[in-house]
Amino acid sequence: MKSQINRDTSILIDNLITARGLIGEDAQPQKTAASNIVKWMQKIYGASPQIVNQQIHQYLKLVAKFREIYGDGAIIIIRAPARINIIGEHIDYIKYFRTRVLPFGSREYDMLMAMRMRDDDCIRAATTAEGFEPKEFCIGEFPKDSRNRNRDECWLEYLNNLGVPETSWDNYIKASAFYLQNMYPTMNLKGMDILIDSTIPAAGGASSSSALVVLTGVGLRLANNLPIDKDEIADSSSRAEWYVGTRGGKMDHATICFAELSKALLITFDPFDVQPIHTPAEGYRWITFYTQPADKGSKVMSEYNERSIVSRLLIPILLEDIVAENPSLGESWNRVLGAIETGDVELIEKNSKVINRVINSLSETMMLNEVKNRFPTLYAEAKGLYPALFEVRGESARLKIRDRAAHHLGEIRRVLKAAELLKSAAEAKGKALESEFMKQVGQLMYETHDSLRDLYEISTDDIDRVVDIAKRSSGVYGARVMGGGFGGNVLVLVEDEGVSELIETVEKEYYAPQGRSGLKENSILISTPGDGVMTVPIGSSVVPESNPSANRKRRYCRCPIRESVRQILINQTNDWKSWEANERKIINLASDLLLMDESNFQPIRPIKPIIVAAGKGQRAQESGLETPKPLVKIAGKPAIVHVLDIVCSIPNLEKPIIVVSPEGESAIQATLSKHYDVEYVIQREAKGTGDAVYQAKSKLQDFDGDVIVIWSAQPAIRPQTVWKSIMIHQAVGNSAMTLPTTKREKPYAPLIRDSNNRVIDSLETHLESANTVDYGEDNIGVFCLTNNDLFYGLDLAHTKALDPITGEYKTPKGELGFPNQMVRTLASQGKIVLGLAMADPREAKGIKVAADIAVLEGYLRDFDRGE
Repeated sequence: MKSQINRDTSILIDNLITARGLIGEDAQPQKTAASNIVKWMQKIYGASPQIVNQQIHQYLKLVAKFREIYGDGAIIIIRAPARINIIGEHIDYIKYFRTRVLPFGSREYDMLMAMRMRDDDCIRAATTAEGFEPKEFCIGEFPKDSRNRNRDECWLEYLNNLGVPETSWDNYIKASAFYLQNMYPTMNLKGMDILIDSTIPAAGGASSSSALVVLTGVGLRLANNLPIDKDEIADSSSRAEWYVGTRGGKMDHATICFAELSKALLITFDPFDVQPIHTPAEGYRWITFYTQPADKGSKVMSEYNERSIVSRLLIPILLEDIVAENPSLGESWNRVLGAIETGDVELIEKNSKVINRVINSLSETMMLNEVKNRFPTLYAEAKGLYPALFEVRGESARLKIRDRAAHHLGEIRRVLKAAELLKSAAEAKGKALESEFMKQVGQLMYETHDSLRDLYEISTDDIDRVVDIAKRSSGVYGARVMGGGFGGNVLVLVEDEGVSELIETVEKEYYAPQGRSGLKENSILISTPGDGVMTVPIGSSVVPESNPSANRKRRYCRCPIRESVRQILINQTNDWKSWEANERKIINLASDLLLMDESNFQPIRPIKPIIVAAGKGQRAQESGLETPKPLVKIAGKPAIVHVLDIVCSIPNLEKPIIVVSPEGESAIQATLSKHYDVEYVIQREAKGTGDAVYQAKSKLQDFDGDVIVIWSAQPAIRPQTVWKSIMIHQAVGNSAMTLPTTKREKPYAPLIRDSNNRVIDSLETHLESANTVDYGEDNIGVFCLTNNDLFYGLDLAHTKALDPITGEYKTPKGELGFPNQMVRTLASQGKIVLGLAMADPREAKGIKVAADIAVLEGYLRDFDRGE
């Protein structure tokens, strides 16, 4: 296995860079390492070229940083998904009946660990996350006990002597390392050098800590040639994590280990079992909104442990006493336990009165010293298991009993019901029936939230606020607190059509008042079910298996603190005032990322031009121009021909789209038909440049590439400006929109940047009557966008601006602008917009009035002379 996945960092970097050039191509006949990287990324993360490109960038950043820290040499990469729990919260660790949970592993968000084996027992750990210092320790710090003793007893004894360690991110690494040494007390375990990179929000209820424990466990087993089994990894990782002071169950770890593509998991405990549950293939999204960090300090740790001691130890013994004191309850209660054991949700619901009677027989609360008096053996066990609770709260601590049990018994019913409903939804023949089943799942989520808020008391004001916002949004089926609570995530089930509105509403009503942007800070995550922990065989000759679930039980796929090259490129382009000084470096960085010199540049993704040649041209007519602006001759050629000649010089070009008005269509077609192969769309009414581009949507539904939008009346645009813009846009790879700009006084449509020089807006002095700035950047009428981002942004802007009753745009002049609306919309959604301050001011000159003809002809003569 190692020979297939173990590659030097330099080789991996080369393969990853090469792989980017293959995105979107049919790599099937190829047997190169780079082509297999693309195949693996598609299998793990989905077929979207944009997503594959983003993931390759993530891996490239990880490998490059690893080499920077630890040097060149052999490397293994392991990934673990975020855990998204649909329903079944705070019941995986209880013991008085058979419990189940219903989570899935996120396909979109994961934690990566790059590792290199060592010859000693040292573990050196670093992370790309800011604010976390590198760590180093030796596995030998764990006191070996090779006596023939129960290993779990040894582990608990060690933890009790240790106490709760000081908070540190490497505790989760120590947890796995020390637990593994406890399991193999006679072995001298080897260590490893590791680097962690994660898109799972820390302390966000998506199990980033458990992912780190699992990754470390897998890595150490690889480093020491120990067997790797999902059941064992999940079980060991759950106990290992007790090192940090919690005493939780194994739901998170089991999900991370057993997750499957397109399926939820019905996980059952005591005995342990995993049953994949199909979910509807499309139409719904699971979105998490991160509120505030879940405090993992001693006070909150004691809250976790209070619920654990009540659930694991107290409630079972109290229930035994209740049944013993009320013989008439015995048979009925055993019937309930039997229904829970078999998962018979209908029988559970039929016995709701029995369940309520038993719950109401429990004490509302009990003090720890009362536990000591009534159940001294249990008290001693609890003190050994939960030292943090006793240290922080003391023996006078009052423990809630009845409410906790009410949550447990309600939640197990909801889990079983939700699993049935998901399965029914996946098998439903019609959309209406499927939707009805999913709405019922959502209602169960609301019930779970109410229970976690009122009975388990782990919600917060912030979490409740987001749930209330979601509940008011159209298309939302359900919402609840997800994870351990006391902060973290809200999980929302929403129809596809409601995603944009939901995100916009939560941004406006929750994040914005705090001065935050959920999308920009990666606090809003949209997930679908994906695969579990695996070693990722990038750089190998191994290709993805055609039937990965056939070997599900034990399958493992064989498989920055400083800036990456791409981030350096982005930062250099954002430094707009220093463009001239940085331009050579910028072009060189783009060339390096694309693996081609600027003189040999060819787009790595197809380019589809949209040339806007519509509009009334009222000012031009008033100035005496009788010819439509696109057909006005400049230096003997119509303006649109100048633009087309530049566009058609680009390699890998798709057929250009010309957006025309009804009045200008025939004249433009007559001009272009003999020499240019183009297609036309009509803008029926002159409602702005954004509306004009929007008319091309139907022509681009299946286009997988980049779009370049150009105004037809901009004949002074230079070819080098266009190809440099495309080159930088494709080199960056994750920029939604890239536009060349020129620096000038009083710009007509000033580009707005934040304090870090990131583009956040574009103003319109004409359409919006916005104030200009004394000195800034102006666009020149050229815009590069990924096709997906183009219509994602236009859909949002169009929907927001359109009055559904009148069909008119609710903007100052009744028009939907393009640069202002697109820049503003995409930036507000957390997407990257790049302004390239490289254009000559003369390139911004377009045809507006008759006098512009002579000016433009002079500019073209200047350019011909190299001036």
